[in-house]
Amino acid sequence: MNRVLFFALIALSFVSCEKKDENTTGTCDPTKIECADDGVCLFDRVKGDYYCVDACDPLAADACDDGYVCEGITDQANRTACVTKVYLKGKVFDLETDAAIKDALVMAQNTKDGIATDVVKTAVDGSWSIEIAVPRNSHGDPATGDIYTLYASADDHIPYPSLMRPALPVTLTQFDPETADLPSSAWEYSSELTEIGLLPVKDDEKGRAAVSGELASGVGGALIVAECAAPPCPYNYTDQKGAFTIFNVAPGDYTIAAYKKGLYLEKKAVTVAAADITGVTLAAKEFAGGSVTGSVNIVNAPGGSKTSVVLIPESTFHETLVTGVVAPGLRAPEPPAAPNIDNAFEITGVPEGTYVVLAAYENDGLVRDPDPNIAGTQIVHFEISTSAMTKTLDSFKITEALAIFSPGAESPEAVSGTPLFTWADDSSEDAYNLKVYNLYGDLVWEKDLDGINVNGSATISYDYEGPALESGMYYQWKAVSFRKGGSISTTEDLRGVFYAE
Repeated sequence: MNRVLFFALIALSFVSCEKKDENTTGTCDPTKIECADDGVCLFDRVKGDYYCVDACDPLAADACDDGYVCEGITDQANRTACVTKVYLKGKVFDLETDAAIKDALVMAQNTKDGIATDVVKTAVDGSWSIEIAVPRNSHGDPATGDIYTLYASADDHIPYPSLMRPALPVTLTQFDPETADLPSSAWEYSSELTEIGLLPVKDDEKGRAAVSGELASGVGGALIVAECAAPPCPYNYTDQKGAFTIFNVAPGDYTIAAYKKGLYLEKKAVTVAAADITGVTLAAKEFAGGSVTGSVNIVNAPGGSKTSVVLIPESTFHETLVTGVVAPGLRAPEPPAAPNIDNAFEITGVPEGTYVVLAAYENDGLVRDPDPNIAGTQIVHFEISTSAMTKTLDSFKITEALAIFSPGAESPEAVSGTPLFTWADDSSEDAYNLKVYNLYGDLVWEKDLDGINVNGSATISYDYEGPALESGMYYQWKAVSFRKGGSISTTEDLRGVFYAE
C-alpha cells in the first residue's frame, strides 16, 4: 500500500444551484452584483448559464435543503447561496499490518483561520468522510487557496501528525467540471494519497485509558494535553464544538490543559486508572493573555534569510529529538504567513503555561546554532502566568542549515534496503555526526565521521550501518557538522524523515 500519507491537490468545483425557492426568471451577468434582495448570480451547470438565486442565512440550521450548505460567493461581494456540500474522504489503517482501523478519530483544520471541522469516527473498513467549508466564486469553483491539515488518532496507536511526522497539507485547487465525473448529490473527494497510516504504540503501552471531555467555550482546533511528569505527554485536538478525546493515557495523575492563541481556560486535574475518563470540562478563565518578545541573530546564512519563532508547550517537548507540538497560533509571524522574522519578534495571546521557544523550527533553510558553548544557542524554557504575563527573551543565534538531499528532503520518503544519507557539505567542518531515530524517539544508530574529506564535492554521502529497518516504521536522520570539537551546523528539524517499505 502506498505509504505517502496525503500530499495531494484536492480538486473541487461547481455544485448545482438547486436550493429552496430558486429564482430562475432570467439569466444574469456574474461580473455584476445585480440580483435583487441580496441574491447571487450563480452558474447552473444543467442549464449552462448564470441565474439569480436567493440568498441564504449561514447561521440558520435550515438555510438549505439536505445535501446543500450556505457558503459565501466571493466575487458576488460575499453574498451567500446554497451550494452542494464538499467532503474529504479517506481511510485510516495500521502501518504494520495494513489492517483498517475502526473508530479512529479524524479531523481537518483550516491552517489559514484555524477553524476545525467536526471529528468523525472511521467505519469498520477504516473509511472516513468529513464535510469542509469551501467558499466559491460565481461559477462554483473554490475561490480560495485554503490549506487543510488532517489529524487522526486511535486507541493503541501513535497519533498523526506526531513529533516526527509533520502534517502534510491538503490544498484546495480548481477542478475542471467539463472533464470530471461530477457527483449527483455531493462533492466527495478521496484518493489513495488521503489514506492515513498510524503506527501502533509499543506493546507495553497498549490497553491504556482514554480521557475525553469538552471546552466550555466550544473552541475548535485547540491543542489539549494530558500534562504529565515526564514529557512528552499524551495530546489531541478539539473538534469544532470543542470536544476532545486523548487516547493511550497511562495510569497516573495528569493536568488537562488547552493551548491556542487567545484561548484562556482553567486546567483540570484528573487521576487515570484502567477505565476511560469522560466528561472533563475546561471552564473559561479571566486572563488578559500573555506576550513573548525577543529577537533573532541570523549569521553565516544567505543574505535576506528570514525565519519564524514558535511556542511549544513544555508538556509535549521531546528533549532528545528537540521537537514538540506547536501550540496553534503561537507563532511569529502569525500563521499562515511565511517566515519573515530577521530581527525582533512578538507573540501575543499566549495562554498560561510553561513553554519551550524554538526559532528556525520550520523548513526555511535555517537552524538554531547547535553550538552549546556560545550565547543564544540554548533551548529556552519559560512560564506565562497571572503573575508573569510577559517574557522578554535573549537573542537567538540562527545559522544556515545543512541541506538534506535524501532521503526525506521534502516529505517522508519510502526506503527499501539500506538507505544512503546525502547532505550538503559544510565547507568549514572537520567532522560529522550522524544519528537515526525511530518514531518512538529511540536512538537506532549513531556514527561519528572524523576527518572526512570530500575532495571538493558539494555533498556528503554515507550508507546506513545500523540494525535492520522495520517495515512500516518511520525514522528520522540528522547530521551535525563539527569544527575543532564544536558543533557548527545541523540539518533542519523537520526534514530527513523516511519509512521502511
